[in-house]
Amino acid sequence: MSTTQPSAQAVEMNQVQEMERIATLLDRVTDQTMRQEAERMLLDRAQAYHVRKRPGCQNQDEVQMRIAAGRPFGLDRDTSLNGFDVIQGVVAMRASLRAGLLQRHGWHWLFAKHDMSECSLIATKDGQSYLNAEGKPHVFTYTMDDAKRGKLDGKENWKMNPMDMLFARCITRLQRRVCPAATLGMDIPDTTEPVTLEMVVQETEQQRVAGKSASALDALEAELTREPVAVSNV
Repeated sequence: MSTTQPSAQAVEMNQVQEMERIATLLDRVTDQTMRQEAERMLLDRAQAYHVRKRPGCQNQDEVQMRIAAGRPFGLDRDTSLNGFDVIQGVVAMRASLRAGLLQRHGWHWLFAKHDMSECSLIATKDGQSYLNAEGKPHVFTYTMDDAKRGKLDGKENWKMNPMDMLFARCITRLQRRVCPAATLGMDIPDTTEPVTLEMVVQETEQQRVAGKSASALDALEAELTREPVAVSNV
């Protein structure tokens, strides 16, 4: 049995209607913390909609997640789109952004080795090398053997660009060791969850007691139809 796919125009109309629906709901929310968070999510959704025709920006939910991921770092929309990916539903920071954040914090690196089999880096700050317990420059290394143990070497990007992928893994290892503050302590992508408006709504007391609703957004709408029309922390 065949199914009819919605047209691009219908999909676009649904996106606009959904944003209008959320905006209408927000006009009736009085809790300031919840309102501020939801307004940010609505802004991210609108930003994602406006870049929908760019290559790689067709999935609006993923684009919204990438834009939201850049907010804690003070990144604008386009920098966020260039600095994050969504892999299997999880936001992942690209190595180029991670390296840039390291440099923002004053860290740099020297290549001890960089070829098809290994990337080794020495972290430096203010011209001084990061030292180990013996007082010698510490070398951060990621090799193809490491990639094989992680079953990464068979992936297409590893076959096509092994040196770039080795550097990406090595700079990630270096950053996690010497400057976790560069990513605000977030170990992207391992522990970062997608951020949606529905997640914000679910964090409120009102939505925790409205478990019969089909979604958190529907729960918010149902709650706002009650008297008095307000949302407040209990």
